[in-house]
Amino acid sequence: MIIIKTITKVFQKSIIVSHFNTYPIEKELKGSIQNVVLKPTPKTTTHAWDINPKQSQKYLIFLHGTAQNISCNQSLYKKIISSTDFGILVPEYRGFGNNPDAIISKKTLSQDMNSAFNYLIQKGIKPQNIYSAGHSFGTYPAAQIATKNKISKLILISPIECALTGMKNYAKKLRINMINKKAFFLCENSRIIERYFESFFNITKFTKKCETPIDIIHSKGDSLIENGKFYKIAKTCKNLHNVRVLSEGTHKLDEPKIDELVKILKEEFYG
Repeated sequence: MIIIKTITKVFQKSIIVSHFNTYPIEKELKGSIQNVVLKPTPKTTTHAWDINPKQSQKYLIFLHGTAQNISCNQSLYKKIISSTDFGILVPEYRGFGNNPDAIISKKTLSQDMNSAFNYLIQKGIKPQNIYSAGHSFGTYPAAQIATKNKISKLILISPIECALTGMKNYAKKLRINMINKKAFFLCENSRIIERYFESFFNITKFTKKCETPIDIIHSKGDSLIENGKFYKIAKTCKNLHNVRVLSEGTHKLDEPKIDELVKILKEEFYG
């Protein structure tokens, strides 16, 4: 139990980091961002950006990775609104960014994603005009939306199979102390504990039954998700539409991935 709590704390530290990675709104986006308040539960509110300068009836819901917040991927937002006719909804997870401190869980994520989807429906956007995309950890909530609702397409960018993969990588960056190192060592060498974390935010729970067409974007240079793990995720997809393996890029949401995502959106809008 102590080991599980220790590793979970490492994951929660990524949320704390998200509070400090806030960037000012870039000039190309000023005047285009509407700050909206979502209500996942009667007593809970979260923040989101609604970016739709062209008043489009097609929307992309974009979900960011851990240790980030909605201000971190402005290069993506700029490229989408300048190159496509899509609007973008960028919801902030509970506990992340400017939202009040909170413990993230599968339940809270589900509530947060329901509120984001319902916001667009109440705005008059039809489900068939909604697309869901996530990067890294964000692929889990993106897949959650696409599995629960009949939307147009799900786009997984650098997908992580489960939270354990991300936590191992984040632990290395933290230079974690010996207690945490022992916890991760035991996790890697105890199948019982490893199974517990393999089920923690496991994306294949959704990809196995998702009826929405799925596109996957992956870079060969992704050191966090090796090609073997990537193809393992791809094979679980019930409705895999396209796999786009890029020769350039790493695990980050870099320019090659942004260009590929925009390419998909253009194909969807213009045919």
